[in-house]
Amino acid sequence: MLAVAVVFSAHAQAQNFFDSGAVSFTADQAERGKVAYNTNCSSCHGGHLDDGQFAPAIKGTAFKTQWSSQSSAALLTLIRTTMPPSAPGNLHNQTYADIEAYILQANGAVPAGTELAAATGPAATQAPSTSQGL
Repeated sequence: MLAVAVVFSAHAQAQNFFDSGAVSFTADQAERGKVAYNTNCSSCHGGHLDDGQFAPAIKGTAFKTQWSSQSSAALLTLIRTTMPPSAPGNLHNQTYADIEAYILQANGAVPAGTELAAATGPAATQAPSTSQGL
C-alpha cells in the first residue's frame, strides 16, 4: 500500500508543476511545442533545455523552483513578451502555448485531456518580474 501511495504522490507532483494546481496540455501540443522549440529556442537554451550556451536552463530544479510559485499564465506572458530575443512576440500565440506545453512536459508535467490555451491578442508589453527570466 505504501508503494502505491508513493507512486501516486510522484504522479501528482509531476502533474502539478505550479503550486496553484495542474495545468492541462496534450501530448500532441507538447510535440508541436518541441518542434517549435527546436526551431526557435534551442540555439540559446540548448537542445535539451538545460545545455544552452547563451540562455539559462529551462528544465531542472532551478527552473522549477523559480516558476512553481507562479502561474502558467505568467510563464506564457514571459515567453511571449521576451522570446525570441531578436523578435519578442513575433511567433503565433498558439506556438507560444505549444512551447510552454513542451517545457512543462520536459519538467515532469504529464499531458492531460485538453490543450493549454493560447493567449489572445497581441503580446503584452510587460512581462512578470523574475530574477532569471528565460
